[in-house]
Amino acid sequence: MIRKLTKTLVLLVLGATEVNAAIWIDADDLYLRHHIQRLADHNIITAPVTTYPLMWDSIDDDLLRANSERLPKGLQDSYAYVFHFFQQAKSSRHTNQIALSVATEAPRLSGFGHSTRERANLLISKEYLGSFWAAKLSTQLRKPSTGGSKTTFDDSYIAAIYGNWIIRAGAISQWWGPGWESSLILSDNARPLPALSLSRSNSDAFESAPLNWIGPWTFTAQMARLETQRHVPNAMLWSMRGSFKPHPSLEIGGNWSIQWGGKGQPGSLKDFWKALSSQAQCANGQNECDPSMNTKLGNQLAGIDVRWNNSLFDIPFSLYGQTIGEDSVSYIKPADKAYVWGLDLTINIAQTSVRFFAEYTETEVACGTNPNSLNCYYEHGTYHTGYRYYGRAIGTTFDNDARIVTIGAIGSTRAMNHWSAKLRVGTLNSDNIDRAPEDPLLGNTVSQVAEELVEMELEYQRPMWKGMLSLTTQISHSSYITRNSENEFNLAVRWDLRY
Repeated sequence: MIRKLTKTLVLLVLGATEVNAAIWIDADDLYLRHHIQRLADHNIITAPVTTYPLMWDSIDDDLLRANSERLPKGLQDSYAYVFHFFQQAKSSRHTNQIALSVATEAPRLSGFGHSTRERANLLISKEYLGSFWAAKLSTQLRKPSTGGSKTTFDDSYIAAIYGNWIIRAGAISQWWGPGWESSLILSDNARPLPALSLSRSNSDAFESAPLNWIGPWTFTAQMARLETQRHVPNAMLWSMRGSFKPHPSLEIGGNWSIQWGGKGQPGSLKDFWKALSSQAQCANGQNECDPSMNTKLGNQLAGIDVRWNNSLFDIPFSLYGQTIGEDSVSYIKPADKAYVWGLDLTINIAQTSVRFFAEYTETEVACGTNPNSLNCYYEHGTYHTGYRYYGRAIGTTFDNDARIVTIGAIGSTRAMNHWSAKLRVGTLNSDNIDRAPEDPLLGNTVSQVAEELVEMELEYQRPMWKGMLSLTTQISHSSYITRNSENEFNLAVRWDLRY
């Protein structure tokens, strides 16, 4: 299905709407996101900004309309930073990239925009923006830590704009939700999913009732194909997200994913419609069963997220949260819910814009009504590999049965020097059970046993050799029930040149 639709996209590109700039902002730059969010919290950017990739078309009018000279000094810095990348995107038709990263070990945990995923990786890419379309060819030579080929084409795509809609075929990193450390539904923790997607380009509000009250809004829907090396090879993953701002201080997002099809499973369009329309089947595989045994077709996750911002003593702050449930107890109401809660605030320290955040992630979810029956979030009775892709969760980096608090800071200076610091404290795999400890394709991929974790992560970036040099360290202490404690130290170096 993906291949046929991709061919259709290529054939239709000639009729697309003209592209005047780079189409989107990738989900790979923590510091650019920090500045964009800062402008959004002050209503300089009015579009929803918790869905990445974020379309330039959603925020370009706001950037061009803003009077930067009237902004407070700190906001002038954020505006100048974002506008710099906007001008680059608008003026460049060709973008080349060479990036090399090495690490003592592949990082086990990550947040938004992490710079390394493997022990070693060489990336070479070329991106082109045509009159009616855009494309990128990216190849990576890597030392894989989570399976797959040593040569990949992640971050490659072809895209076209039709009116206010972008059609894309390819595999690019994404992040859905307001969290800085976790997204329960779709994050950049795993490798990018190869997918065909449809996204709204401009987030302008409806002009008239009855929907004009929702304000600016975004929408993305996509169909992805998962890997062959899993319990149900080549399973499909349908995902959909919409976000809107009914008030300048409030952003709301809705999310939905369905794992379906694959080898040995019903995979027709009729079967997809049954899953999409929330039809049920017996959890025990029988044709008929008690209604209490009903479960929705496919492996379904759905939920909402909210971000609200205000100020106290002239210090802007935000409260945010996300909840994603698996299956449902009624027609569409999600059950078995995990949560992310967070608080962030931004201040200027010595001409440096610094964002502080505290975020709590809980995926310790009971299966059904038994509070002691864990080991079920991101798992499924048919899709035994679960909600994962090449050994990493498609959602939060902590996988299931985790309770983690992350305290972090993000700093960015005028000289393009950036730094971040995170302290992670909590429990991984709290029930001390793994579904298949002998099979690396199944079960919790972060920790197979209960683990009390304390981890410090530090990153520093600065311009060097016409590119950007990043240094990242992770120092952790892990305590276990059945074995001795462990200390780990990991160092990663990345150099990224774009021209």
